[in-house]
Amino acid sequence: MKRPYQFKAQCLACGHNGMVLHNSKEDYQEVTVCPKCNGAFVDIWKLPKYKSGTSNAIEICMTNPNKPPI
Repeated sequence: MKRPYQFKAQCLACGHNGMVLHNSKEDYQEVTVCPKCNGAFVDIWKLPKYKSGTSNAIEICMTNPNKPPI
């Protein structure tokens, strides 16, 4: 008899955390469908592989109100 296999996962779209249960370790998938938003529900140990390292954020620094921003 095969043992059930479970792991914690996090959604890349909405941030939802939860446990994922598979019938056996052979049925394991790193990415499943998020039950909350249908986004990518990723095993927390595999998150760095699926998260992008780049950011679209821009930082604007105002050193003096009379000078242009940096």
